[in-house]
Amino acid sequence: MGIMRRLYRGFIDLKIQDKIFLCFVVVIIASVLGIGISSYYKSSAIFGKKTSRYNVETVQQISTSVDYTLERIDDLSGILAFDQTIQRVFKHGYGRMSERETIAAVNEIESIMITHYNSQIMRSIEIYGNNGLVVKVPSSFNEQGNGPTPKQFVEMASVYRAKNEVAERRQEHGLLYAVREINSCRRRSNRLAPSLLA
Repeated sequence: MGIMRRLYRGFIDLKIQDKIFLCFVVVIIASVLGIGISSYYKSSAIFGKKTSRYNVETVQQISTSVDYTLERIDDLSGILAFDQTIQRVFKHGYGRMSERETIAAVNEIESIMITHYNSQIMRSIEIYGNNGLVVKVPSSFNEQGNGPTPKQFVEMASVYRAKNEVAERRQEHGLLYAVREINSCRRRSNRLAPSLLA
């Protein structure tokens, strides 16, 4: 209160022109502050709306891109699933195929898959046949020198086929039998792991 009284008395004691000048300065400062604060809040609101709109547009573009990619992958799945050559190869009994026949079959399927492979939207294409045959693009057969050999590939396909057989036998012989078969498959897979990781 004491400070306010001193300021008021000081203002009263000023000359009329000083009072006018002081009032003018106060009005200017108040106006500048008011305009500045108002501009800040308006700019913040506009910026927030633009940011929200940009985020929404970005999400919509990503969603459209993902939908397009999934649609292409879905179309590709249908093309490969109903391809006559692939169907013909997978109809052969895997157990009756020699290693040479298996390699020839995989190469035949790979030539079809490579024409549809696009590294920009997919990491790889893999086909698992009910007969135990497995084909992957790129490099089912060690094109880069790091993948499995043809013999290891045949063994892996055999393990995969065994897992399918376990699922079928579980219904016939019960869960305990299926567990024993799964453990057997795991032991076979573990023997392959060191050679595949080397």
